[in-house]
Amino acid sequence: MTRYYLAPFVGTGSNDDPYRAPVDFLNLLDLRPPGTVDGWCLVATEVRVSNAERRRFGMEDLGDDPAGGLSRSSRNTLDGALGVTTTRTRLGDIVGELFTDHASTDGSRWKPLRFSSRRRIDPDDGVSSVRYRGIYLGAPGERIWEQFVRDGPGTTIAESFNTADSDTLGPDLTWTEVVGDWDIVSNTAELQSSEGAINNAQAGTELATADMFAKVTVDTFGYEGGVSVRTLDSAYTA
Repeated sequence: MTRYYLAPFVGTGSNDDPYRAPVDFLNLLDLRPPGTVDGWCLVATEVRVSNAERRRFGMEDLGDDPAGGLSRSSRNTLDGALGVTTTRTRLGDIVGELFTDHASTDGSRWKPLRFSSRRRIDPDDGVSSVRYRGIYLGAPGERIWEQFVRDGPGTTIAESFNTADSDTLGPDLTWTEVVGDWDIVSNTAELQSSEGAINNAQAGTELATADMFAKVTVDTFGYEGGVSVRTLDSAYTA
């Protein structure tokens, strides 16, 4: 059975004594800031580490059940070693909290866990497309924590073009015709004349997250076309 430990990295960094976890392990999660040699990790082992070895290396036994509660003493030890204050009580949830709420992109702590670029089906309803991220620790394919996130209210920005024929795009968003002449014709956006290699109209609005995607319903392709999303400081992405 897989068992989990908080352990310090050991070694001097030489060829004969490289930086490493102090015991043999299935895999580990590095809890050091980028470029740091000293620090902590979470390790998963196939066998229970002896009390003597745990005392020798200053390891904390976190148990064998990601869904099980972690003792207050173990939580205090983990918090003190990492310089955080965790709020969850179950081991798996604590690991997830470490890589979401307490991680950092400024180099002061370990890097945060990012969402997968591929959306998944919501396990609750078997239909909805949701964002996903998970942490694997233990035997191959063994997840200690995972998260499915639905797009909440206010995160979907839509344009219906449901208005009378017009030379102005809308009515739901405010559009700028950047290149080409765009009109609304029969409740669709239609390019009237091409004025460049890439004809486009833009609708700018604030989004609730940096993770975003776009989709469009195409009636007729008179020209090659598509839909793109971008941030203020980025190039277009398909």
